Amino acid sequence: RVRLPGALVAGLGGQGSEQRVAELISRAEDANAEVMAGRVENAATLAILWRLGVHYVQGNYLREPEVVLASDAPAPGMNRRYQPASQSRRLDARPRCAPRSADDS
Repeated sequence: RVRLPGALVAGLGGQGSEQRVAELISRAEDANAEVMAGRVENAATLAILWRLGVHYVQGNYLREPEVVLASDAPAPGMNRRYQPASQSRRLDARPRCAPRSADDS
């Protein structure tokens, strides 16, 4: 999996940035790698990334950061006070349905 630089994604819409992202995606696809983009902050950026063929996106537009209080036993390697929630979303031409987990309620 290839992750696009956050500064490049945040600057989409500026001169040449869209072309640069398209080149990086093309190279990744030539190597049979999936492309992930972070720092998606608005609908315009999400639309550009989808059109260019990015597979995964992540950022505040999809879900604001949140703190999830840990139970009595923290996950290995995690601070006892909190655990960060996952923010990654896969971009497809059609939405995928996934089973809801217990912490989605």
